[in-house]
Amino acid sequence: MPRQSKAAPPRHILIVDDAESTRLKLARILRAKIESGEHKRGDVLASATLVRDYNVSTRVALHALDVLAANRYVTRPGDFRPYAVIWQTGGS
Repeated sequence: MPRQSKAAPPRHILIVDDAESTRLKLARILRAKIESGEHKRGDVLASATLVRDYNVSTRVALHALDVLAANRYVTRPGDFRPYAVIWQTGGS
């Protein structure tokens, strides 16, 4: 009798894991650019620009920006306004 292969895990679990890692990876990339001074205090980080530049979904871009906002790298002055860098390079 032929041996049956082990069933693959449900696909939706992999998609969630991949999306989470993509969100965090984008947040890390943006954080590094902010800390290095590539994105300076006051620079606007629009989700549409991140979608285009990093080939990610709007949801992934907004989640990455939310992560940065929670860690006080960026702020969003209103619901319909883009995020802006508030991190001061050099800690001053």
